[in-house]
Amino acid sequence: MPGFVDTPMTEFAREHVAQEKMIRPSDVGEAVRFLLHTSASCVVPEIVLARPGEAPSAAF
Repeated sequence: MPGFVDTPMTEFAREHVAQEKMIRPSDVGEAVRFLLHTSASCVVPEIVLARPGEAPSAAF
């Protein structure tokens, strides 16, 4: 299963992925916070959020 984020939009996935195993919205927020605090000379080409033990899927 993809790295679902625990939001109302992913309620359909809870029959396959336990809610406590989903990525937390605060994790996504921390990734955004990190990006907002980097300097203009720092390039971050990709951030991948994945559940432990799962291979990250290809970027879109």
